[in-house]
Amino acid sequence: PAVEEPAVEEPAVEEPAVAVETAVTLEDAPAYQTQHDADMLIETHGPSAEVPAWLEFDVRESRSIVKEGERVVMRIAVRNVGGAPAEGLTTRLFFAEGVEPIHAMGQAAVVSPGEVQFQTLNSLAPGNSVHLLVTAIGTHPGNVVYRGELQCRQLSGSLAREGSVTVSPRDPQ
Repeated sequence: PAVEEPAVEEPAVEEPAVAVETAVTLEDAPAYQTQHDADMLIETHGPSAEVPAWLEFDVRESRSIVKEGERVVMRIAVRNVGGAPAEGLTTRLFFAEGVEPIHAMGQAAVVSPGEVQFQTLNSLAPGNSVHLLVTAIGTHPGNVVYRGELQCRQLSGSLAREGSVTVSPRDPQ
């Protein structure tokens, strides 16, 4: 009887617990119930029905310091670690003044001043990855910021990674 009594008394004493019994939507339930329901949905159905693809996105430079006129290779990795295909993936890489992209590999791309845009990939299956390379050249001394962006049809925004490359002056001749 001592074990039964607290279980019966708690819902009867707290008004929010009574609302839980009749709640038909999460808005009607108290906060703790909403969080519990969300946790249970994640455990049983994955993080979200709208974002079945979980993407890892990384952008790294081969060298953090280059001299004017020297090349740096940017490595971009996109991996689907989710349970469903990722669709409509578009990868872009932007450079501030001081580094200019000159070549792209791994997928068809448009290389223009300060930017590389790779052709949209229709689908990336779970467990699969794409590796892209961009060769750029240091053009002006300074700390030059770059930004990689990944857009996917299932994501409302884009994933972004930033970094920088230091371009040092050319050795005097």
